[in-house]
Amino acid sequence: MDEMESMHNKEALIVTNRNRLYWLSAANLAVICCLLLNSFAPAYAATSDGEATQSVRQFVEAFYDWYVPKALSSSPGPPWGAALQARPSSFSTELAYLLRKAIREQAQTKGAISGLDFDPFLSTQDPDDHYNVGNVVKKGESYWVSIYGGSAERSQSPALVAEVKRADGRWQFTNFRYPSGKDLVSLLRVITHSTNAKSE
Repeated sequence: MDEMESMHNKEALIVTNRNRLYWLSAANLAVICCLLLNSFAPAYAATSDGEATQSVRQFVEAFYDWYVPKALSSSPGPPWGAALQARPSSFSTELAYLLRKAIREQAQTKGAISGLDFDPFLSTQDPDDHYNVGNVVKKGESYWVSIYGGSAERSQSPALVAEVKRADGRWQFTNFRYPSGKDLVSLLRVITHSTNAKSE
């Protein structure tokens, strides 16, 4: 009887030790997984940022490759109006709304709009034959993209800086900033406000 009890106790001890080993192995595995995830996270984040930057660059380059020939053509109406009509999804809701207001104002005045007598996407009245995309810098949720005229050196200041942000699964222009310190959204807001004031 004592011998049977002793064997039973030995078997119970073996099972207990196995359970302890199992839980230790499971705990160790969990710790290893956490360490691996933490070690890969920075690299993955860097890769994602790099892919986003490249995607922004491709979006901006594709737009300017399409837009500059339009700006150089002799088509009636402002080329930026044609861009808004042909590629509305390339612009944020606010920017598209303000541009449409400016187009209506220009149609009513039958001339250049006060404060917007230049191409807002090229920051000039005399466009170059092509434009180059320079640095792409992430600022918060947006990307600031330096745009250079074809004849400009990279050591010079860019012709303008385009602000790009992702919305509804696509990249969109949200603003354009000029060397003077002014920006397109602010200019358009002033124009819209002036137009509303005149109509009252």
